[in-house]
Amino acid sequence: MIEWINKPRFEVLDDGNYNRFVCTKAGRVVLGNTPLEFPVGWVTDFTTGNVFTRIFLPQLGPHTPAALIHDRLLDLGQPRAEARKWMRLQLDLLPKVKRHRRILMPLGVRVYDLVIHRV
Repeated sequence: MIEWINKPRFEVLDDGNYNRFVCTKAGRVVLGNTPLEFPVGWVTDFTTGNVFTRIFLPQLGPHTPAALIHDRLLDLGQPRAEARKWMRLQLDLLPKVKRHRRILMPLGVRVYDLVIHRV
């Protein structure tokens, strides 16, 4: 079960290389029985990708909450498999996420994990 208590807000933080976003209003979501905080000042890139992948999965969209959960869990040192699990669950709960994005996003993250992190 995933329940958003307070949705965080973000503003663009342009570092010259690609857009990142800084949390300007704290948020909180409960994953199962575990609260997950998004503190003011926390920085994310939402959905990372190159020009080609952005055609199929833009940086922002209805999948954004799933990307936030994934990124925050990784920042807190959770195992990559755990972050992927919660991301997939959140994607399944978001009615506006199209089927191809429900498949491509976890697949892209898994390939990244295998190639870059070898996990």
